[in-house]
Amino acid sequence: MALVGIVLFVAVIYLAGADQVDAILDAEPGWILGAFAIGLAVTITSTFRWGYIANALAEGRPLSWQQYWSSLLTSRVVGLFVPRNASDLGVRFVALTGLGRTTPEVAAASVALDQLFDIALLGVWLVPSLLLLTGVGGQWAWALVPVAVILAPAIMVRLGAALEWVAGALSRGTARLGDRHGKLGAFFQRRSEGFSRLATVQHFTSRQSLAIAAVTFIRYGLNAMMFWAIAQALGLPIDLWTFVLVGSAVQLSLVVAFTPGGLGIMDLGFVGLLALGGVESETVAAFIVGQRAFQYTFFPLMAGISYLATMRSSMSPHETGSLPFPDGEA
Repeated sequence: MALVGIVLFVAVIYLAGADQVDAILDAEPGWILGAFAIGLAVTITSTFRWGYIANALAEGRPLSWQQYWSSLLTSRVVGLFVPRNASDLGVRFVALTGLGRTTPEVAAASVALDQLFDIALLGVWLVPSLLLLTGVGGQWAWALVPVAVILAPAIMVRLGAALEWVAGALSRGTARLGDRHGKLGAFFQRRSEGFSRLATVQHFTSRQSLAIAAVTFIRYGLNAMMFWAIAQALGLPIDLWTFVLVGSAVQLSLVVAFTPGGLGIMDLGFVGLLALGGVESETVAAFIVGQRAFQYTFFPLMAGISYLATMRSSMSPHETGSLPFPDGEA
Protein backbone atom coordinates (compact mmCIF):
# COMPACT_ATOMS: atom_id res chain seq x y z
CA MET A 1 0.00 0.00 0.00
CA ALA A 2 2.86 2.36 0.83
CA LEU A 3 4.45 1.71 -2.56
CA VAL A 4 1.17 2.48 -4.32
CA GLY A 5 0.92 5.75 -2.41
CA ILE A 6 4.47 6.76 -3.25
CA VAL A 7 3.99 5.96 -6.94
CA LEU A 8 0.74 7.96 -7.02
CA PHE A 9 2.36 10.89 -5.22
CA VAL A 10 5.33 11.01 -7.61
CA ALA A 11 2.98 10.70 -10.59
CA VAL A 12 0.84 13.56 -9.29
CA ILE A 13 3.87 15.84 -8.87
CA TYR A 14 5.20 14.88 -12.31
CA LEU A 15 1.89 15.51 -14.05
CA ALA A 16 1.17 18.73 -12.18
CA GLY A 17 4.65 20.06 -12.77
CA ALA A 18 7.44 20.61 -10.24
CA ASP A 19 8.90 23.91 -11.40
CA GLN A 20 7.80 25.77 -8.27
CA VAL A 21 8.61 23.08 -5.70
CA ASP A 22 11.74 25.07 -4.77
CA ALA A 23 9.36 27.59 -3.17
CA ILE A 24 9.30 25.32 -0.13
CA LEU A 25 12.89 26.24 0.67
CA ASP A 26 11.95 29.93 0.65
CA ALA A 27 8.79 29.62 2.79
CA GLU A 28 7.91 32.59 5.00
CA PRO A 29 8.62 31.75 8.67
CA GLY A 30 5.76 33.94 9.92
CA TRP A 31 3.18 32.13 7.81
CA ILE A 32 4.68 28.76 8.79
CA LEU A 33 4.16 29.67 12.45
CA GLY A 34 0.64 30.79 11.58
CA ALA A 35 -0.07 27.43 9.92
CA PHE A 36 1.26 25.64 13.01
CA ALA A 37 -0.95 27.76 15.28
CA ILE A 38 -4.04 27.03 13.19
CA GLY A 39 -3.08 23.36 13.03
CA LEU A 40 -2.91 23.33 16.82
CA ALA A 41 -6.42 24.79 16.93
CA VAL A 42 -7.57 22.01 14.58
CA THR A 43 -6.17 19.32 16.89
CA ILE A 44 -7.77 20.98 19.93
CA THR A 45 -11.22 21.10 18.31
CA SER A 46 -10.77 17.51 17.08
CA THR A 47 -9.83 16.39 20.58
CA PHE A 48 -12.80 18.22 22.10
CA ARG A 49 -15.23 16.62 19.67
CA TRP A 50 -13.96 13.07 20.09
CA GLY A 51 -13.70 13.47 23.87
CA TYR A 52 -17.19 14.95 24.05
CA ILE A 53 -18.62 11.99 22.11
CA ALA A 54 -16.67 9.39 24.10
CA ASN A 55 -17.65 10.95 27.45
CA ALA A 56 -21.32 11.01 26.44
CA LEU A 57 -21.31 7.36 25.33
CA ALA A 58 -19.34 6.20 28.37
CA GLU A 59 -21.50 8.37 30.66
CA GLY A 60 -18.34 9.46 32.41
CA ARG A 61 -14.77 10.59 31.75
CA PRO A 62 -12.71 7.57 30.71
CA LEU A 63 -9.71 9.69 29.69
CA SER A 64 -8.26 13.03 30.74
CA TRP A 65 -7.98 15.93 28.30
CA GLN A 66 -4.25 15.26 27.86
CA GLN A 67 -4.86 11.57 27.19
CA TYR A 68 -7.49 12.32 24.54
CA TRP A 69 -5.16 14.83 22.89
CA SER A 70 -2.16 12.51 23.01
CA SER A 71 -4.16 9.55 21.67
CA LEU A 72 -5.58 11.58 18.78
CA LEU A 73 -2.16 12.93 17.80
CA THR A 74 -0.63 9.47 18.08
CA SER A 75 -3.29 8.23 15.65
CA ARG A 76 -2.37 11.07 13.29
CA VAL A 77 1.35 10.20 13.42
CA VAL A 78 0.65 6.50 12.86
CA GLY A 79 -1.72 7.55 10.08
CA LEU A 80 1.23 8.99 8.17
CA PHE A 81 2.53 5.45 7.69
CA VAL A 82 -0.65 3.34 7.57
CA PRO A 83 -4.15 4.07 6.18
CA ARG A 84 -5.80 6.85 8.18
CA ASN A 85 -8.92 4.87 9.10
CA ALA A 86 -6.83 1.99 10.47
CA SER A 87 -4.75 4.32 12.64
CA ASP A 88 -7.82 6.19 13.93
CA LEU A 89 -9.65 3.05 14.94
CA GLY A 90 -6.59 1.19 16.22
CA VAL A 91 -4.92 3.85 18.37
CA ARG A 92 -8.06 5.47 19.77
CA PHE A 93 -9.75 2.11 20.38
CA VAL A 94 -6.74 0.89 22.38
CA ALA A 95 -6.59 4.16 24.35
CA LEU A 96 -10.25 4.00 25.39
CA THR A 97 -10.36 0.29 26.17
CA GLY A 98 -6.90 0.17 27.75
CA LEU A 99 -6.34 3.45 29.58
CA GLY A 100 -10.01 4.40 29.79
CA ARG A 101 -11.38 0.95 30.63
CA THR A 102 -14.40 1.49 28.41
CA THR A 103 -16.19 -1.35 26.65
CA PRO A 104 -15.07 -2.15 23.09
CA GLU A 105 -18.54 -1.09 21.90
CA VAL A 106 -18.20 2.41 23.38
CA ALA A 107 -14.67 2.80 21.99
CA ALA A 108 -15.64 1.72 18.47
CA ALA A 109 -18.84 3.82 18.50
CA SER A 110 -16.95 6.96 19.59
CA VAL A 111 -14.52 6.67 16.68
CA ALA A 112 -17.29 5.85 14.20
CA LEU A 113 -19.47 8.78 15.32
CA ASP A 114 -16.48 11.12 15.22
CA GLN A 115 -16.06 10.28 11.54
CA LEU A 116 -19.79 10.32 10.79
CA PHE A 117 -20.10 13.94 11.94
CA ASP A 118 -17.39 14.83 9.43
CA ILE A 119 -19.00 12.78 6.67
CA ALA A 120 -22.39 14.44 7.29
CA LEU A 121 -20.88 17.88 6.75
CA LEU A 122 -18.51 16.93 3.94
CA GLY A 123 -21.11 14.96 2.00
CA VAL A 124 -23.68 17.76 2.10
CA TRP A 125 -21.14 20.51 1.35
CA LEU A 126 -19.69 18.53 -1.57
CA VAL A 127 -22.56 19.38 -3.96
CA PRO A 128 -22.54 23.19 -3.71
CA SER A 129 -18.74 23.27 -3.51
CA LEU A 130 -18.31 21.34 -6.77
CA LEU A 131 -20.97 23.43 -8.50
CA LEU A 132 -19.29 26.65 -7.39
CA LEU A 133 -15.83 25.41 -8.36
CA THR A 134 -16.92 24.40 -11.85
CA GLY A 135 -19.28 27.33 -12.35
CA VAL A 136 -22.06 24.94 -13.37
CA GLY A 137 -25.51 26.33 -12.65
CA GLY A 138 -24.43 29.92 -12.35
CA GLN A 139 -25.72 32.08 -9.52
CA TRP A 140 -28.39 29.63 -8.35
CA ALA A 141 -25.63 27.37 -7.00
CA TRP A 142 -25.13 29.94 -4.21
CA ALA A 143 -28.65 29.14 -2.98
CA LEU A 144 -27.40 25.66 -2.06
CA VAL A 145 -24.93 27.08 0.46
CA PRO A 146 -27.53 27.95 3.16
CA VAL A 147 -29.31 24.67 2.34
CA ALA A 148 -26.09 22.78 3.13
CA VAL A 149 -25.55 24.79 6.32
CA ILE A 150 -29.04 23.80 7.52
CA LEU A 151 -29.12 20.23 6.21
CA ALA A 152 -25.79 19.10 7.69
CA PRO A 153 -26.75 19.77 11.35
CA ALA A 154 -30.18 18.23 10.69
CA ILE A 155 -28.44 15.00 9.70
CA MET A 156 -26.04 15.21 12.63
CA VAL A 157 -28.91 15.50 15.11
CA ARG A 158 -30.20 12.12 13.92
CA LEU A 159 -26.89 10.32 14.44
CA GLY A 160 -27.72 9.59 18.08
CA ALA A 161 -30.96 7.84 17.07
CA ALA A 162 -29.09 5.97 14.33
CA LEU A 163 -26.54 4.80 16.89
CA GLU A 164 -29.33 3.55 19.17
CA TRP A 165 -30.93 1.58 16.32
CA VAL A 166 -27.65 0.06 15.10
CA ALA A 167 -26.55 -0.86 18.64
CA GLY A 168 -29.93 -2.49 19.29
CA ALA A 169 -29.72 -4.52 16.08
CA LEU A 170 -26.16 -5.63 16.86
CA SER A 171 -27.21 -6.56 20.40
CA ARG A 172 -29.95 -8.83 19.09
CA GLY A 173 -27.66 -10.35 16.48
CA THR A 174 -24.81 -11.10 18.87
CA ALA A 175 -27.28 -12.43 21.46
CA ARG A 176 -28.21 -15.21 19.04
CA LEU A 177 -24.55 -16.06 18.56
CA GLY A 178 -24.12 -15.91 22.33
CA ASP A 179 -26.42 -18.92 22.72
CA ARG A 180 -23.49 -21.12 21.74
CA HIS A 181 -21.42 -22.88 24.36
CA GLY A 182 -17.78 -22.28 25.14
CA LYS A 183 -15.55 -19.24 24.87
CA LEU A 184 -17.00 -18.09 21.54
CA GLY A 185 -20.50 -18.03 22.96
CA ALA A 186 -19.31 -16.13 26.04
CA PHE A 187 -17.54 -13.61 23.80
CA PHE A 188 -20.68 -12.87 21.79
CA GLN A 189 -22.74 -12.67 24.98
CA ARG A 190 -20.44 -9.95 26.30
CA ARG A 191 -20.72 -8.12 23.01
CA SER A 192 -24.51 -8.37 23.16
CA GLU A 193 -24.53 -6.88 26.66
CA GLY A 194 -22.18 -4.10 25.57
CA PHE A 195 -24.33 -3.18 22.56
CA SER A 196 -27.44 -3.32 24.73
CA ARG A 197 -25.96 -0.79 27.17
CA LEU A 198 -24.88 1.40 24.25
CA ALA A 199 -28.43 1.36 22.86
CA THR A 200 -29.81 2.71 26.14
CA VAL A 201 -27.32 5.56 26.68
CA GLN A 202 -29.33 8.59 27.77
CA HIS A 203 -26.68 11.27 27.40
CA PHE A 204 -26.28 11.56 23.64
CA THR A 205 -29.03 14.15 23.13
CA SER A 206 -30.05 16.41 20.25
CA ARG A 207 -28.62 19.37 22.17
CA GLN A 208 -25.26 17.62 22.40
CA SER A 209 -25.41 16.72 18.71
CA LEU A 210 -25.91 20.39 17.83
CA ALA A 211 -22.92 21.32 20.01
CA ILE A 212 -20.80 18.73 18.19
CA ALA A 213 -22.15 20.01 14.85
CA ALA A 214 -20.96 23.53 15.74
CA VAL A 215 -17.51 22.18 16.58
CA THR A 216 -17.49 20.24 13.27
CA PHE A 217 -18.19 23.44 11.30
CA ILE A 218 -15.46 25.28 13.21
CA ARG A 219 -13.03 22.44 12.58
CA TYR A 220 -13.77 22.49 8.84
CA GLY A 221 -13.16 26.24 8.68
CA LEU A 222 -9.89 25.91 10.61
CA ASN A 223 -8.71 23.18 8.24
CA ALA A 224 -9.34 25.48 5.27
CA MET A 225 -7.46 28.30 7.02
CA MET A 226 -4.53 25.96 7.75
CA PHE A 227 -4.21 24.98 4.08
CA TRP A 228 -4.48 28.64 3.09
CA ALA A 229 -1.72 29.59 5.56
CA ILE A 230 0.53 26.89 4.05
CA ALA A 231 -0.11 28.35 0.59
CA GLN A 232 0.68 31.85 1.88
CA ALA A 233 3.91 30.59 3.44
CA LEU A 234 4.95 29.33 0.01
CA GLY A 235 3.87 32.54 -1.71
CA LEU A 236 1.21 30.73 -3.76
CA PRO A 237 -1.78 32.67 -5.17
CA ILE A 238 -4.57 30.45 -3.79
CA ASP A 239 -7.32 32.24 -1.88
CA LEU A 240 -9.07 31.03 1.28
CA TRP A 241 -12.45 30.55 -0.42
CA THR A 242 -10.88 28.03 -2.82
CA PHE A 243 -9.76 25.89 0.13
CA VAL A 244 -13.23 26.18 1.69
CA LEU A 245 -14.64 24.72 -1.53
CA VAL A 246 -12.08 21.98 -2.19
CA GLY A 247 -11.87 20.84 1.45
CA SER A 248 -14.98 18.64 1.38
CA ALA A 249 -13.87 16.37 -1.46
CA VAL A 250 -10.24 16.26 -0.31
CA GLN A 251 -11.17 15.30 3.25
CA LEU A 252 -13.68 12.73 2.00
CA SER A 253 -10.87 11.12 0.00
CA LEU A 254 -9.14 10.36 3.31
CA VAL A 255 -12.15 8.29 4.38
CA VAL A 256 -11.69 5.86 1.47
CA ALA A 257 -7.91 6.19 1.09
CA PHE A 258 -6.09 2.86 1.41
CA THR A 259 -2.57 4.32 1.24
CA PRO A 260 -0.58 5.60 4.26
CA GLY A 261 -1.80 9.09 5.12
CA GLY A 262 -3.85 9.12 1.92
CA LEU A 263 -0.54 9.54 0.05
CA GLY A 264 -1.23 10.00 -3.65
CA ILE A 265 -5.02 9.78 -3.28
CA MET A 266 -5.46 12.97 -1.24
CA ASP A 267 -2.86 14.68 -3.43
CA LEU A 268 -4.68 13.63 -6.59
CA GLY A 269 -7.82 15.17 -5.11
CA PHE A 270 -6.00 18.46 -4.57
CA VAL A 271 -4.74 18.43 -8.17
CA GLY A 272 -8.17 17.93 -9.70
CA LEU A 273 -10.10 20.26 -7.42
CA LEU A 274 -7.59 23.11 -7.38
CA ALA A 275 -7.43 22.84 -11.18
CA LEU A 276 -11.24 23.22 -11.23
CA GLY A 277 -10.74 26.36 -9.15
CA GLY A 278 -8.44 27.79 -11.82
CA VAL A 279 -5.13 27.23 -10.00
CA GLU A 280 -2.12 26.63 -12.28
CA SER A 281 -0.55 23.16 -12.24
CA GLU A 282 2.88 24.38 -11.06
CA THR A 283 1.25 26.15 -8.13
CA VAL A 284 -0.68 22.99 -7.27
CA ALA A 285 2.53 20.93 -7.30
CA ALA A 286 4.26 23.33 -4.94
CA PHE A 287 1.30 23.32 -2.57
CA ILE A 288 1.04 19.51 -2.52
CA VAL A 289 4.69 19.10 -1.58
CA GLY A 290 4.41 21.92 0.95
CA GLN A 291 1.37 20.51 2.72
CA ARG A 292 2.98 17.06 2.84
CA ALA A 293 6.11 18.56 4.41
CA PHE A 294 3.85 20.34 6.90
CA GLN A 295 2.05 17.13 7.89
CA TYR A 296 5.26 15.14 8.39
CA THR A 297 6.61 17.93 10.59
CA PHE A 298 3.53 19.14 12.42
CA PHE A 299 2.02 15.89 13.70
CA PRO A 300 5.21 14.35 15.18
CA LEU A 301 6.03 17.69 16.84
CA MET A 302 2.54 18.07 18.31
CA ALA A 303 2.55 14.43 19.43
CA GLY A 304 5.82 15.03 21.29
CA ILE A 305 4.35 18.08 23.02
CA SER A 306 1.22 16.13 23.94
CA TYR A 307 3.33 13.37 25.51
CA LEU A 308 5.16 15.94 27.64
CA ALA A 309 1.82 17.46 28.69
CA THR A 310 0.47 14.02 29.60
CA MET A 311 3.57 13.14 31.62
CA ARG A 312 3.45 16.48 33.43
CA SER A 313 -0.23 15.99 34.21
CA SER A 314 0.33 12.49 35.58
CA MET A 315 3.09 13.80 37.85
CA SER A 316 0.92 16.62 39.25
CA PRO A 317 -1.30 15.50 42.18
CA HIS A 318 -3.66 18.46 41.68
CA GLU A 319 -4.28 18.08 37.95
CA THR A 320 -7.68 16.66 37.08
CA GLY A 321 -7.06 16.76 33.33
CA SER A 322 -10.76 16.67 32.56
CA LEU A 323 -12.29 17.92 29.38
CA PRO A 324 -14.07 21.26 29.87
CA PHE A 325 -17.59 19.90 30.27
CA PRO A 326 -19.35 17.66 32.82
CA ASP A 327 -20.20 14.01 32.29
CA GLY A 328 -22.78 13.60 29.56
CA GLU A 329 -23.70 17.29 29.50
CA ALA A 330 -23.37 19.95 26.83
